[in-house]
Parts: sequence; structure tokens; C-alpha cells
Amino acid sequence: MQDTDCRKVNEAVKPIACMIFAQLRQLRQTIYDCCSNAKDALCELMDTVLCTPSLDA
Repeated sequence: MQDTDCRKVNEAVKPIACMIFAQLRQLRQTIYDCCSNAKDALCELMDTVLCTPSLDA
């Protein structure tokens, strides 16, 4: 995976942000590797759920 996200982060928080991005990428890859069927769809669903703002009912 490329480290492109780190280039967009403010220089003051770059080391911490890059470390967090790296940990998140590793977690996502670990989850992806554990899945057997429909791993792409499952990861897309996980990304959507985690990145979508909550809706008030």
C-alpha cells in the first residue's frame, strides 16, 4: 500500500497521523485476510459504516 495519505496531513501532526494511518491500514488488511468469501464487499461495507456520519432519526 502506498503512503499517499500522509502527504496530505499538516506537518505538525504528520508523524502521529502517519502512524495512525499505518495502523489502520494494517488492521484493515488483517481483517481482509481473515475473510474468505466476499471479502471486497465486506471491506467496502466496513469502510462505508465507519466513514459515514451518523443520521438523526
